[in-house]
Amino acid sequence: MVTTRGKQVKYFETDEEELSEKEELKADARPAKTMKMTAIDDSYEPHKSAAKGKGARLVGKLAGLMMMPIDIFADICRYLGPGDLLRLAQSSRRLRVILMTRESKPIWQDARELNCPTLPPCPPDLCEPQYAAFMFSSTCQGCTSRATKVDYALRTKHCRQCWEENFIPKGDIGYVDECYHWHQFTQGSMRHYRRNGPKPRPYFKKLLLEMIAQQDAITATTSDEKKVAKDQLMKIWSERHVMMIETGKEMQCWQDQQASEKRETLEVLYNRRHQSIKEKLFALDQGFVEADLPFSNPAYVALIRKPAELTPQIWKRIQPSLETLVSEGRAKRIQEEQEKRRHDRQLKLSELYKSLVDQLLTNDLAVDPWRVKQTCPGDSDFFKLPQIATLLDEDTEDITEDAWSAVVEDVRRFALAKRSGLLTVLVEILDHGSLAAPYEPLVEIPLDMVIQVEEKCDVMATRLSLATSAFWCEKHCEVMRYPNVIGHAHANSTTFKCLSSISPGKGDGGLIAALLKSLGSDPETAAFKDTAKLVNYGLPELLCSRCDAKVAPTHNYFDKLVFHYAQHNRWFDQVTAEVASNPEKAYPNRKPSEPLPILRNDHDWTTAEPLVEFLTTNEKRAHAQVKMMFEAMNQQDKDDDDQGIGGEDYKREYWSSERGHRRICKLCPVGLSTPGLQAAVMRLHIKAKHEKEADLEADAEIVAKTYRSNNMWWF
Repeated sequence: MVTTRGKQVKYFETDEEELSEKEELKADARPAKTMKMTAIDDSYEPHKSAAKGKGARLVGKLAGLMMMPIDIFADICRYLGPGDLLRLAQSSRRLRVILMTRESKPIWQDARELNCPTLPPCPPDLCEPQYAAFMFSSTCQGCTSRATKVDYALRTKHCRQCWEENFIPKGDIGYVDECYHWHQFTQGSMRHYRRNGPKPRPYFKKLLLEMIAQQDAITATTSDEKKVAKDQLMKIWSERHVMMIETGKEMQCWQDQQASEKRETLEVLYNRRHQSIKEKLFALDQGFVEADLPFSNPAYVALIRKPAELTPQIWKRIQPSLETLVSEGRAKRIQEEQEKRRHDRQLKLSELYKSLVDQLLTNDLAVDPWRVKQTCPGDSDFFKLPQIATLLDEDTEDITEDAWSAVVEDVRRFALAKRSGLLTVLVEILDHGSLAAPYEPLVEIPLDMVIQVEEKCDVMATRLSLATSAFWCEKHCEVMRYPNVIGHAHANSTTFKCLSSISPGKGDGGLIAALLKSLGSDPETAAFKDTAKLVNYGLPELLCSRCDAKVAPTHNYFDKLVFHYAQHNRWFDQVTAEVASNPEKAYPNRKPSEPLPILRNDHDWTTAEPLVEFLTTNEKRAHAQVKMMFEAMNQQDKDDDDQGIGGEDYKREYWSSERGHRRICKLCPVGLSTPGLQAAVMRLHIKAKHEKEADLEADAEIVAKTYRSNNMWWF
């Protein structure tokens, strides 16, 4: 029972308890049920002046309530709800004496049944005042703070501090006797949550101690009575737990329903107040509209979402603040509308520019539309044009045809300038091998030169689309084609500095021309897109004729074959240059009287030997079978150590599939030798690159540990 003046909340345990002896002595004679006309307090004299001096009490207008007959007072109390009756009992010691007795139970029942018909019946473990205090009070049961943790099954309301004092976590149960299996009866229905996940329901300390005491009492009995007592106690606690859970759910559902109805009522009041505020705002001569109301502003929401009705006094007080907030909302709304119109104009201009670029690139879009469009300026450069920036700044709903027609020629010359400059650079790289001057894509094109520049761009695009027009990036070691070379430059440098590392294809187009002749195509007219028709998935593949059939790779794409030959020639150029410049450094262990090893370019495309051949499906299978047989023979080569590298058991190593030693070629210059090879593969290398029969003891060197390489250009 909550007392006044900030004192601690106290509750009776059951409805059978009465006032203490001390309280009964303080209370005057209890009115009997038969005394219908007895006053509440006969000793009270409402018309006599209050005593003066220290401890004097003020006499209010309701002082005559204490002289009212008890039956009339009971009838008045029946018009109050349980919550109102509870607060009435807390207002005076005399009223508390009257309402907190067993004789007042009918008053509490009538207040609950008549004024709160939807409230669930009072549980058997609570009396009527306890039930009213639990359902209608928000005060903590352990102190005067506001309760934040409620468990309807355990009938507890606590603040956080009191909750931690009255509940025990699951891991802190300090007893291990048979009562441990009954601890679930002291759990409530509320699951408390923490930041890192749900926390198991704790145990109510009061019920837990009560259960332990009952268990200790049973333990002290004789062995014959112990089992019967335990079963009986278990049944009592089980039935009590089921009752508390079921009634707790009903109580919680009623509270949730009341909270929902309260929210709906408040929402109606909020809307009514807001509607009144809107009518007064729109009636002002400031031109406010619905879209100006700043619902996202917390200050505005705080003014309109109040249950109080909008009176003239309240409107006079909040009108200046509302006008300021709505004016700010109108300014924000106008700015957002301007930004949206600008965004719409930007999208429209982007579509018009895309159509213009498609017209300029009509002949090249079939190659690679996405890459080809990178020859023209992007949207970011397009919107930086002064003419386009002016169109964007004009606050109009859309871009008209007249406005676009006025700037379309300037935009065409702007896009054509970059395309012409970029294609000129690529053609210059093909013709001269490098850039003669720094790349400057944006140049001014006179009006009378637009047609000539467009024709020149078409000619250069046709030249770049030939199969012989290949580019080589020294930085990334990759063969590239037009227009992919443009995307490569974009990906590595937005200022096209990567074009300085782009060079013509290895052999100045001669290698590609020779390969095209071997495939039966005309190098002068063959386009790169035609080479894709020569090789495709499921169709014949390309096989290098210069490699030994046991190790020769097959190629699905024409540029892979180009890369294969270019790598062999690149290796040969490096080793011959190294030997010619410093033979002592290339072969530090060679004696002065010994001749230099022979270095042979077995992939020299200038000779008359065949370069490439087609493989049909059957030939491809036969070639794969030859390579598999050669690999199987390597596993049984007597020159390889079957015990693994370094004499260890190869089965215990992660390279166990690579049986035997690995060797590097001593006939190649130091630093340019092959990675570690098996004995059979090393014999093929020495025969192909050095024109001699291999002597593995003299021409190769065993390495302790090597890895298989994916590059096969050394065969």
